[in-house]
Amino acid sequence: MYDKVFFINATDAANLDIGFLKDKLVEIAFQQSSWGQRMPMLWVPLDLLISDLREDGVNLITKERLWKMNMSNKDLALSKRWMEDFLLVQHSIGKIMYFDEPALRDFIVIQPTAMVNILRAFITDRMFWPRDGPIRVILENLSCTGVLKKIELFALWSQPAFKDMFTDDETKEYLVQVLLHLDILVEPKCYSGKNEASDLFLVPCIVNETIPANILKNATDGKTICIAFHLKETVIPSALAFKLIGAAISIWPMKVSNTRLCLYFQSAILDADGENELQIHVRGQRIVAYLINAVSKDLISPDLATTIQECLNLALRRILQFYCQCFGKQEYQVTTDLFEIEVGELCKGELCVIPLSDAKTQTHWSCNNGKTHHTKCSLNWVYDKVSDIITCCFITTTKMTPAFELVIIFNNILNKNQTETTIEEECSYLKLKAIMKDQNGKGIDSPFRFEHRNPPAEAK
Repeated sequence: MYDKVFFINATDAANLDIGFLKDKLVEIAFQQSSWGQRMPMLWVPLDLLISDLREDGVNLITKERLWKMNMSNKDLALSKRWMEDFLLVQHSIGKIMYFDEPALRDFIVIQPTAMVNILRAFITDRMFWPRDGPIRVILENLSCTGVLKKIELFALWSQPAFKDMFTDDETKEYLVQVLLHLDILVEPKCYSGKNEASDLFLVPCIVNETIPANILKNATDGKTICIAFHLKETVIPSALAFKLIGAAISIWPMKVSNTRLCLYFQSAILDADGENELQIHVRGQRIVAYLINAVSKDLISPDLATTIQECLNLALRRILQFYCQCFGKQEYQVTTDLFEIEVGELCKGELCVIPLSDAKTQTHWSCNNGKTHHTKCSLNWVYDKVSDIITCCFITTTKMTPAFELVIIFNNILNKNQTETTIEEECSYLKLKAIMKDQNGKGIDSPFRFEHRNPPAEAK
């Protein structure tokens, strides 16, 4: 994605690389599809009003206030439809930040650079931390665990350097929603479905503690299948790893070890279900997922493995498309051009994978350790598609009457506008939760994949 890497000494005002970087950014800007497009003359009065607000030091205003300012232009005032189009275009070219989402559309950030200060309150180098006091305690805990409570975030924002940005609690709540929308803050997934985690966030990009060896030991040869997304680019933005991990922990609940959520630097440990653990690691050019069964890899459900693979695959493609578009590369065929999928297992504790295309055409392979591995379990990552026409049957056996009742639960978000669909929502529709109930009412959770298709004519 990057044609050149810049090494800049920000403490040296005469550093020539700063000028080279500026030239490169201008070149990238010229490549954007919006560059050189004409602005409707009708938009000019409102654009000038916003420019005046910036000069007065205003960073954020309500949409209602902007509407009143627009109406003050009288004959030159925009209609609501035109004003909405104006805001969306201004956002797309980076002049403002406006999100047409239910929780975000009431405010407009008219000075996008102000977001730097908002982030600097908690995403900052140790050298800028206070020497002592409660703020330092919050930042130390955040860098260690990645956990940030809402009350702690508000405490960071209340520091003298930042408090001018936050005039009231409504503004703070809006900015929290913006950070969630941008995947900088992540709300962890909980099994209970309650709002118990609503005041607690995870910040994957700030964690610097590495994963402990004892947790890595959970992945053993006989219990683990692996999938790797091998990225072909030589330089991968570190934010890619953070966004992918953030997408994962918003879908699956995190494991807890000694009261600590298992979020680490470029790693996360998740609870796929009661019997299976999901580990995600970023290792150089590979994003690796381990699916670990408590007993044996032979007991890993193909539907569970395929659900995980499709969610990670979709999330990664969306993230890569975002980065490609940022660099003016609109036509990338992401799956073929940017990464290759590899599947396999562990061999003597080390990753042992082969390209998925090879695994589909052979029953086994030999690794560098001289061991023969069978592809049967590894191909659970790409189990055959299931139909969206599911017949719920009551199967009678000699031991159970009725044997099983299959109940399908899923969130239907297929009617949403695709441009507004988040990674979490897109992955959620791939997930089906099948609850198998025996005659004693005991539930067995098993996630299933769901692919939306039009039903066949005979099923209508």
